[in-house]
Amino acid sequence: MPNDAARGLNVLLMQLPLPINERHKRVMPLSLLYLASCARQQVGSLDLEILDAQAENLTYDEICRRVWQKRRDVIGVTFWTAQATFAYALSPALKKVCPNAKIVFGGVHPTIFPEEASKHADYVIVREGERPFSELLKRLAAGKAPDGIPGLGYRPSPDEELKIWPDKGFIDDLDELPFPAWDLLKLERYDTPMHVTGGKRVPVIGSRGCPYNCVYCTSPFLWRRRVRYRNPKRVVDEIETIGKQLGIHQIHFWDDNLFMVRDYIKSLCEEIIRRKVKINWVGLTRASHLVQNADLMPLAKESGCIGMEIGIESANPETFDKIEKQESLDDIITSARIQAEAGMYPMFTYMAFNPGETLAGYYLQAKFIDKIHEGLPWPEHFHPLPYRVYVGQFCTAHPGTKLFDMAPKLGIVLSKDWADYYHHKINFVPNSLLDDVPIRNVERLRPVDYWICLNAMAGTNYEFYHAHQTTMEHRIRHSQYFKFVKAFFDACDGRLTLRQIWRELTTYRGIDSEECLRYTAFTSLILGQLGLIRSAIFQQDLEIRPKPIDVPISRAGLMKFELFRRIGGIFDVFSS
Repeated sequence: MPNDAARGLNVLLMQLPLPINERHKRVMPLSLLYLASCARQQVGSLDLEILDAQAENLTYDEICRRVWQKRRDVIGVTFWTAQATFAYALSPALKKVCPNAKIVFGGVHPTIFPEEASKHADYVIVREGERPFSELLKRLAAGKAPDGIPGLGYRPSPDEELKIWPDKGFIDDLDELPFPAWDLLKLERYDTPMHVTGGKRVPVIGSRGCPYNCVYCTSPFLWRRRVRYRNPKRVVDEIETIGKQLGIHQIHFWDDNLFMVRDYIKSLCEEIIRRKVKINWVGLTRASHLVQNADLMPLAKESGCIGMEIGIESANPETFDKIEKQESLDDIITSARIQAEAGMYPMFTYMAFNPGETLAGYYLQAKFIDKIHEGLPWPEHFHPLPYRVYVGQFCTAHPGTKLFDMAPKLGIVLSKDWADYYHHKINFVPNSLLDDVPIRNVERLRPVDYWICLNAMAGTNYEFYHAHQTTMEHRIRHSQYFKFVKAFFDACDGRLTLRQIWRELTTYRGIDSEECLRYTAFTSLILGQLGLIRSAIFQQDLEIRPKPIDVPISRAGLMKFELFRRIGGIFDVFSS
């Protein structure tokens, strides 16, 4: 029964902005929606609100003004490592505008570093938050001490050590959780289009956890390699509710491995078909799982699946070993084929600068991805670039991963602050790449090659191009990068390693060492994929890709390109 003593407790749940937030997609705070719905169910009639500073792109001052508008008893904040710096700076400001509010930190970073997080909050919650957060609200409403709540920690006084009660394990029966509190969000803010089809989508999670041990992923630490499933009927109940209440019929499953358990995915598809629920859906899985369940693809298609997202990360077998991916390139090719044969669109994600990567690997990877996309239209709602250059995310040695400990031995770690730990900033460059020796595969670069490098840099590296810079600052930086590309290409004469080229170009035209390393790594990725440079040990000449005709530059784009060229004074780059 709800606890009437809790009536009137004002609870604000908050998602924080990400670094260079204006360029990030708007991510629905599903964890907060579950916290809110569970609090309503377990605690009673609360005054609950969600402030999504990420979706609204709010600053420190704007957040404080919004928080100050009401009396707040509890402020719950969830954050990843990239948001930790913001959270710690915001916390004292929240205390000033709401001195009586209890600040509760939860999410990935507080779970990994509860001691650190507890210095900036009244309470920290580790791993699954639904039970400890609801129990904390009950205790606070009743004026009782929070001692003994599994998964909760706090410091009795600022000078004392963190007192934390071990969690009793995960929620075994996920079906006991109520549906997310969708009514607390303004869904029009979440305009990230659905893969393949475009249009609005809503996330649904049918399982929690992953049994694999990929070195770049925090899942082994957070979920302890354990997986739990909801009843497929309960999942379809939620999908039907989303359609009726929200009017949205496109579902993005956020499960880590949707096709891992055959009975689960088969039952889910059959239940959708049995109830005649008309939806489009996509999800994430491993290539090997699709291959093992290839006979289920027609059933998945009938239930509304329009394609599955598969993380291939790299097409280099040596890299696969180093990141412990436990996949084969044959399975990836087969997974693309069986989806296409079923009338679906296969989607693939990848990372740049994994341990073990080389210039030869970048070219072969691009050719490999070309092959698995063969015969398919360009995925305009999924791919950030309008031509066949594949950047994806940048490998980042996140805290809580095996790579975090391995990275200093495997390459150069560029992360200096928690705010650096997001995958649209180059934070790690592997020794395997830096020790490679590049050689030019063509006599000179074409104007279109410079355009591709710049467009790829601006499209995928968020700090290179963002709204806080003036137009002139953008132009200056663009012309600086054009000139760098020319100097880098000239240095690729087969004598120097990429590490030596980076050091030789350091302080080149005002670029500091770390920025020069990022430019060196990124430019080698793009020129390597295009076949314009190759590893000196790779003896054969490479076919240039893509052809100029395959690169869509509009008239406006050409005019902008010419303007940058003239302003930057780099006419000599293209005429030399």
